[in-house]
Amino acid sequence: RAGHPALQDVNVRQAIRFALDRQAISDQLLAGTVSPTDSIYAGSPFEDASLGVTPHDIDQANALLDAAGWVDSNNDGTRDKDGVELVLRYSTTTAGWRNNIQAVVQQQLAEVGVGTILEAYPASEFFGAWANSGINAVGEYDIAQFANNTALTNPANVTVYESLNCAQIPSESNPGGQNYTGFCSPEMDAAAQTTLTSLDPQERLDAAYTIQTIMRDNAPLINLFPRGDN
Repeated sequence: RAGHPALQDVNVRQAIRFALDRQAISDQLLAGTVSPTDSIYAGSPFEDASLGVTPHDIDQANALLDAAGWVDSNNDGTRDKDGVELVLRYSTTTAGWRNNIQAVVQQQLAEVGVGTILEAYPASEFFGAWANSGINAVGEYDIAQFANNTALTNPANVTVYESLNCAQIPSESNPGGQNYTGFCSPEMDAAAQTTLTSLDPQERLDAAYTIQTIMRDNAPLINLFPRGDN
Protein backbone atom coordinates (compact mmCIF):
# COMPACT_ATOMS: atom_id res chain seq x y z
CA ARG A 1 0.00 0.00 0.00
CA ALA A 2 1.28 3.44 -0.89
CA GLY A 3 0.47 5.08 2.42
CA HIS A 4 -0.74 8.62 3.06
CA PRO A 5 -0.07 10.93 0.07
CA ALA A 6 1.41 13.64 2.30
CA LEU A 7 4.37 11.40 3.10
CA GLN A 8 5.43 11.41 -0.56
CA ASP A 9 6.54 15.02 0.04
CA VAL A 10 9.96 15.32 1.63
CA ASN A 11 8.91 18.62 3.23
CA VAL A 12 6.22 16.80 5.20
CA ARG A 13 8.63 14.11 6.32
CA GLN A 14 11.12 16.73 7.45
CA ALA A 15 8.35 18.66 9.19
CA ILE A 16 7.47 15.58 11.21
CA ARG A 17 11.10 15.28 12.28
CA PHE A 18 11.14 18.94 13.40
CA ALA A 19 7.85 18.43 15.27
CA LEU A 20 9.20 15.57 17.37
CA ASP A 21 10.82 16.40 20.69
CA ARG A 22 12.97 13.30 20.83
CA GLN A 23 14.89 14.42 23.90
CA ALA A 24 11.57 14.68 25.76
CA ILE A 25 10.79 11.11 24.74
CA SER A 26 14.10 10.03 26.25
CA ASP A 27 13.68 12.10 29.39
CA GLN A 28 10.06 11.15 30.05
CA LEU A 29 10.06 7.49 29.03
CA LEU A 30 13.65 6.24 29.15
CA ALA A 31 15.06 8.12 32.15
CA GLY A 32 17.24 10.25 29.87
CA THR A 33 19.43 7.26 29.00
CA VAL A 34 19.52 7.91 25.24
CA SER A 35 20.07 10.95 23.03
CA PRO A 36 18.45 11.83 19.69
CA THR A 37 20.38 11.12 16.52
CA ASP A 38 19.81 11.49 12.78
CA SER A 39 22.48 8.91 11.95
CA ILE A 40 21.86 5.22 11.40
CA TYR A 41 25.58 4.83 12.14
CA ALA A 42 25.25 6.49 15.56
CA GLY A 43 27.97 5.51 18.01
CA SER A 44 30.03 3.70 15.39
CA PRO A 45 33.29 4.74 13.68
CA PHE A 46 31.21 5.48 10.56
CA GLU A 47 29.07 8.19 12.20
CA ASP A 48 29.33 11.63 10.56
CA ALA A 49 29.01 13.82 13.64
CA SER A 50 29.25 16.97 11.52
CA LEU A 51 25.70 16.43 10.25
CA GLY A 52 24.35 17.33 13.67
CA VAL A 53 20.87 16.50 14.94
CA THR A 54 17.61 18.04 13.76
CA PRO A 55 16.30 20.15 16.66
CA HIS A 56 12.77 20.25 18.01
CA ASP A 57 11.42 23.29 16.13
CA ILE A 58 7.64 23.78 15.98
CA ASP A 59 7.92 26.95 13.89
CA GLN A 60 10.02 25.18 11.24
CA ALA A 61 7.63 22.24 11.21
CA ASN A 62 4.65 24.53 10.67
CA ALA A 63 6.47 26.47 7.94
CA LEU A 64 7.32 23.29 6.02
CA LEU A 65 3.77 21.97 6.27
CA ASP A 66 2.38 25.32 5.11
CA ALA A 67 4.79 25.37 2.16
CA ALA A 68 3.70 21.84 1.23
CA GLY A 69 0.09 23.04 1.05
CA TRP A 70 -1.19 21.18 4.10
CA VAL A 71 -3.25 23.78 6.01
CA ASP A 72 -6.20 23.61 8.37
CA SER A 73 -8.76 24.96 5.91
CA ASN A 74 -11.80 23.82 7.90
CA ASN A 75 -10.46 24.86 11.32
CA ASP A 76 -10.88 21.44 12.89
CA GLY A 77 -7.36 21.35 14.32
CA THR A 78 -6.01 19.00 11.64
CA ARG A 79 -4.35 20.06 8.42
CA ASP A 80 -5.84 19.07 5.10
CA LYS A 81 -5.20 19.41 1.36
CA ASP A 82 -7.51 18.80 -1.59
CA GLY A 83 -10.12 17.35 0.74
CA VAL A 84 -7.70 14.88 2.37
CA GLU A 85 -7.12 15.17 6.12
CA LEU A 86 -3.53 14.86 7.35
CA VAL A 87 -4.28 11.94 9.65
CA LEU A 88 -1.69 9.17 9.69
CA ARG A 89 -2.14 5.52 10.67
CA TYR A 90 0.66 5.03 13.19
CA SER A 91 1.36 1.40 13.98
CA THR A 92 3.70 -0.59 16.17
CA THR A 93 3.65 -3.75 18.27
CA THR A 94 1.72 -4.24 21.50
CA ALA A 95 4.88 -3.73 23.61
CA GLY A 96 3.95 -1.30 26.37
CA TRP A 97 6.94 1.00 26.07
CA ARG A 98 6.40 1.33 22.30
CA ASN A 99 2.77 2.27 22.95
CA ASN A 100 3.94 4.90 25.45
CA ILE A 101 6.16 6.41 22.77
CA GLN A 102 3.20 6.37 20.38
CA ALA A 103 1.13 8.39 22.84
CA VAL A 104 3.83 11.03 23.25
CA VAL A 105 4.47 11.27 19.51
CA GLN A 106 0.73 11.64 18.93
CA GLN A 107 0.66 14.65 21.28
CA GLN A 108 3.71 16.22 19.66
CA LEU A 109 2.40 15.86 16.10
CA ALA A 110 -0.99 17.25 17.12
CA GLU A 111 0.78 20.50 18.03
CA VAL A 112 1.48 21.09 14.33
CA GLY A 113 -1.88 19.89 13.06
CA VAL A 114 -0.90 16.33 12.14
CA GLY A 115 -3.42 13.77 13.34
CA THR A 116 -2.64 10.14 14.11
CA ILE A 117 -4.62 6.95 14.54
CA LEU A 118 -2.71 4.68 16.91
CA GLU A 119 -2.65 1.00 16.03
CA ALA A 120 -0.90 -1.84 17.88
CA TYR A 121 -0.48 -5.42 16.71
CA PRO A 122 1.06 -8.61 18.10
CA ALA A 123 4.65 -8.86 16.90
CA SER A 124 3.83 -11.92 14.82
CA GLU A 125 1.26 -9.91 12.87
CA PHE A 126 3.22 -6.64 12.76
CA PHE A 127 6.35 -8.37 11.41
CA GLY A 128 4.44 -11.06 9.53
CA ALA A 129 5.35 -12.24 6.05
CA TRP A 130 3.85 -10.90 2.84
CA ALA A 131 1.95 -14.16 2.32
CA ASN A 132 0.33 -13.71 5.74
CA SER A 133 -0.54 -10.03 5.14
CA GLY A 134 2.02 -8.83 7.68
CA ILE A 135 1.37 -5.16 8.53
CA ASN A 136 4.82 -3.93 7.51
CA ALA A 137 5.28 -6.27 4.58
CA VAL A 138 2.10 -5.24 2.76
CA GLY A 139 2.25 -1.59 3.87
CA GLU A 140 -0.86 -1.42 6.06
CA TYR A 141 0.36 1.72 7.82
CA ASP A 142 1.45 5.30 7.22
CA ILE A 143 4.04 5.44 10.01
CA ALA A 144 5.48 2.25 11.51
CA GLN A 145 7.59 2.26 14.67
CA PHE A 146 10.07 -0.49 15.45
CA ALA A 147 13.67 -1.12 16.41
CA ASN A 148 16.14 -2.05 13.71
CA ASN A 149 19.66 -3.40 13.59
CA THR A 150 22.35 -0.83 12.84
CA ALA A 151 26.11 -0.85 12.44
CA LEU A 152 26.45 -1.29 16.21
CA THR A 153 24.15 -4.30 16.59
CA ASN A 154 24.78 -5.96 13.22
CA PRO A 155 27.96 -5.36 11.17
CA ALA A 156 25.91 -5.83 7.98
CA ASN A 157 23.78 -2.81 8.99
CA VAL A 158 20.51 -4.17 7.63
CA THR A 159 18.95 -0.72 7.88
CA VAL A 160 20.94 0.22 4.78
CA TYR A 161 21.33 -3.07 2.94
CA GLU A 162 17.80 -4.38 3.44
CA SER A 163 15.40 -1.91 5.01
CA LEU A 164 16.16 0.92 2.55
CA ASN A 165 17.44 -0.95 -0.51
CA CYS A 166 15.63 -0.52 -3.84
CA ALA A 167 15.74 -4.24 -4.61
CA GLN A 168 14.19 -5.04 -1.21
CA ILE A 169 10.82 -3.32 -1.73
CA PRO A 170 8.15 -6.00 -1.16
CA SER A 171 5.75 -6.87 -3.96
CA GLU A 172 3.91 -9.82 -5.46
CA SER A 173 7.10 -10.69 -7.34
CA ASN A 174 9.33 -9.97 -4.33
CA PRO A 175 7.35 -11.13 -1.27
CA GLY A 176 10.47 -11.55 0.87
CA GLY A 177 11.58 -7.92 0.48
CA GLN A 178 12.56 -6.13 3.68
CA ASN A 179 12.28 -2.49 2.56
CA TYR A 180 8.96 -1.63 4.20
CA THR A 181 9.38 2.13 3.68
CA GLY A 182 9.33 1.88 -0.10
CA PHE A 183 12.20 4.39 -0.24
CA CYS A 184 14.54 3.93 -3.19
CA SER A 185 17.83 5.74 -3.87
CA PRO A 186 20.18 4.15 -6.42
CA GLU A 187 22.91 6.50 -5.15
CA MET A 188 22.52 5.18 -1.62
CA ASP A 189 22.44 1.56 -2.83
CA ALA A 190 25.72 2.14 -4.67
CA ALA A 191 27.29 3.71 -1.58
CA ALA A 192 26.09 0.77 0.52
CA GLN A 193 27.82 -1.64 -1.83
CA THR A 194 31.01 0.39 -1.49
CA THR A 195 30.91 0.05 2.31
CA LEU A 196 30.54 -3.71 1.85
CA THR A 197 33.12 -4.37 -0.84
CA SER A 198 35.78 -1.64 -0.94
CA LEU A 199 39.22 -2.51 0.43
CA ASP A 200 39.99 1.21 0.89
CA PRO A 201 39.02 2.37 4.42
CA GLN A 202 38.67 6.01 3.37
CA GLU A 203 36.46 5.06 0.44
CA ARG A 204 34.24 3.05 2.78
CA LEU A 205 34.04 5.95 5.22
CA ASP A 206 33.18 8.42 2.46
CA ALA A 207 30.43 6.11 1.26
CA ALA A 208 28.98 5.86 4.77
CA TYR A 209 28.99 9.66 4.99
CA THR A 210 27.14 9.82 1.67
CA ILE A 211 24.50 7.44 3.02
CA GLN A 212 23.99 9.59 6.11
CA THR A 213 23.61 12.76 4.04
CA ILE A 214 21.00 11.12 1.81
CA MET A 215 19.13 9.90 4.87
CA ARG A 216 19.16 13.33 6.52
CA ASP A 217 18.01 15.12 3.37
CA ASN A 218 15.29 12.64 2.36
CA ALA A 219 14.02 11.51 5.78
CA PRO A 220 12.61 8.13 4.70
CA LEU A 221 12.77 7.22 8.37
CA ILE A 222 13.19 9.23 11.55
CA ASN A 223 15.51 7.92 14.23
CA LEU A 224 14.14 8.34 17.73
CA PHE A 225 17.31 7.16 19.47
CA PRO A 226 20.15 4.68 18.88
CA ARG A 227 19.22 1.10 19.58
CA GLY A 228 21.05 -0.31 22.55
CA ASP A 229 20.08 -2.10 25.74
CA ASN A 230 16.80 -0.15 25.72
